[in-house]
Amino acid sequence: SPSSSPTIYIQKLRADALGYLNNETANEVMGFDHLMVRLVTYIDGQIMGKLSYKSPALLRDLGRKLALMDKSLSNFPHKHMAVRNLKWDLSNAEKEITDKLPYVAKLEGGARKTKLVRAFLATYRTYAKNIHTSDELRSGTIHNDANDYNVIVTPDGNRVAGIIDFGDLVFTKVINNLAIACAYAMFDKKEPVSALVQVAQGYHMVYPLMKIEMEVLFPLACLRICHSVCASAYESTLDPDNPYILVSAKPGWACLEQLSRRDPAKAIDMVFEGLKVDDGSKTIGNCQVCKGACVVS
Repeated sequence: SPSSSPTIYIQKLRADALGYLNNETANEVMGFDHLMVRLVTYIDGQIMGKLSYKSPALLRDLGRKLALMDKSLSNFPHKHMAVRNLKWDLSNAEKEITDKLPYVAKLEGGARKTKLVRAFLATYRTYAKNIHTSDELRSGTIHNDANDYNVIVTPDGNRVAGIIDFGDLVFTKVINNLAIACAYAMFDKKEPVSALVQVAQGYHMVYPLMKIEMEVLFPLACLRICHSVCASAYESTLDPDNPYILVSAKPGWACLEQLSRRDPAKAIDMVFEGLKVDDGSKTIGNCQVCKGACVVS
């Protein structure tokens, strides 16, 4: 069944014989010069970011689908992945945030927003940096951008139909992929940490998390939100009329404000409690597959 054996659909490039548009065809039809076009398959559904309500079941399914992807890519061989240095790699986020923080100060309410970002940088450095920069965490090729506008949901809104946009694919810490998805899952939620836990529960069912990955998940998710809003602040100065740049900024700042009232240590405890970690085993609470009885070593 879909809940016990998750599948995920991704966009696939169409080969020339199936409709690839070359420069000449694109120029003739659209009137542009030197235009490169890629044709990809269509995934039916709705964009997760446009849903007014994201149910716990949907968030757990998102976690399952991400885990399936990470598990499938765990041995993905590509010579360019290991040397790709990407600014959106969460492992580079601390530097990216620090570099772009001066642009945050120029925003409306810039002083408060700067204070928020600095506080979450401190959270990262206190609770996650030593682990995140070590070799203890699993590494692999990840999608790296499962924001809510790259997740396609089935028409009924209950399950994830697919994930699109592989432009940020990178070889990095595997936990980064889950943390990025969790960051956006927390948007517009009364209990944002609960939403993070729900995504983690689904992931853990398919690709069990290490205890140190659980420990850094919340700080990394917050770090991604900081990275997103700081990048928006910077890029809006380059292209102030581009609405896409600000699509995640408003809910991102609101989420950071919410999370600033949370004790980070208690949020991390919620992750462990939600996954029912005890004495080295990992038990998934409220698992819809095994009704909470599944344990993996």
